[in-house]
Amino acid sequence: MEVSFFLGFALMWMAIFLAKSVSAKEIRKLEDKKKAELVDMAAARRGTQFAVLIAGIGAFYLISYFIEDHREVWFGLYALFILIWMVYQMFAVLKSYRSKAFPDDFIKAQLNAGMIRLIGIAAFFTCVGLNFVFY
Repeated sequence: MEVSFFLGFALMWMAIFLAKSVSAKEIRKLEDKKKAELVDMAAARRGTQFAVLIAGIGAFYLISYFIEDHREVWFGLYALFILIWMVYQMFAVLKSYRSKAFPDDFIKAQLNAGMIRLIGIAAFFTCVGLNFVFY
């Protein structure tokens, strides 16, 4: 169990750091006005993202604690929900970038960074989900 969890955890963090570097490279190219706009947009989303994060963690622990049967199904549904939420958030943010007239190169880089993060999280869930199959 520990091997697949730590492998998934390592893959997830590698993807997050790679995505961060892809994103930061394009952020450095933005004009100061666009950088300030980016900070304001992120601050406006932070409350909603935090609420969903807390609700997701709470749901996972409630499911883990109260449901004994078919944990692999619940884990799969939880992972699917998280991945769908990430895709929704990614496209909502990209849409707001387009509406605020951010450069196309910046938007493409953010899309690539989002996809890298998504692959990392999916790798984590896959590695952890293998525990249900093999253990």
